Amino acid sequence: MVRALRAARLPVPDTMSGNIMAAMAEAGVFRLRATVIGSVAFQTYSGLLGYHLPATISRTGDLDIGQFQSIAIAVEDKIDRDLESVLQTVDTRFKAVPYAMDGRKTMRYALRVGGDERFSVDILSPMRGPDRPKVGSLPAIRSDAQFLRYLDFLLYQEVNGVALHGAGIPINVPDPTRYALHKLIVSQLRRQDDQQSAAKSRKDLEQARALISVLAIQRPDDLKDLWQELCERGSSWREKAIASLAQMPAEIALALGEDDFDSPVQHIDQ
Repeated sequence: MVRALRAARLPVPDTMSGNIMAAMAEAGVFRLRATVIGSVAFQTYSGLLGYHLPATISRTGDLDIGQFQSIAIAVEDKIDRDLESVLQTVDTRFKAVPYAMDGRKTMRYALRVGGDERFSVDILSPMRGPDRPKVGSLPAIRSDAQFLRYLDFLLYQEVNGVALHGAGIPINVPDPTRYALHKLIVSQLRRQDDQQSAAKSRKDLEQARALISVLAIQRPDDLKDLWQELCERGSSWREKAIASLAQMPAEIALALGEDDFDSPVQHIDQ
């Protein structure tokens, strides 16, 4: 089946991402409900939704893994080796990057050749509540993580997916509807004065638009319900999402139930 899907030109992970996910799956990272997020997750949605999403907006040079800290503690289980050791089974050049504020902690692992970073793995967890530290421990996968706002919406009720690498790697990915709406938020968190960050912001919007266009047909009620849930989380959530919608074609807002939405901003390129 994986060969058939690859032959049908469904998006596939790059070799490094695929090898890392295979090593993590073997170590039990996904069994402990860690979730692949970012563009590598987006690559699985063509198979989940039965729709050929553009591969050009799923290319990446890194891998993001997310997990609720509450789950990492509640499962009362952990992988046998720390995450750095798991990554070194893929390439011995992977090293933990110490957190600048506390060298004993790390939420990032990088493969460097000379002075150049060739690949990175970032570990993330939702920040919930006020005045919480920015870094904390995920004991289940034996790593620290960077806590981020808005991530709880994305990671809630993750779904099973398959990365089309090797014989197929069973992984956890965000619900595609949550992923699409979360990208509306993430796009507004990027620095627009930085060329690389601005490019990622554009990719966020392109991924959101591609998914919403499909979900409006396949899961219209879920799409509107989750949009309502997002908006009810607070004014900052809705303001950021609306700012992203203002850069999209009017039919995207209509698909979310924003019937009287009037975009004052020039749309991104079709």
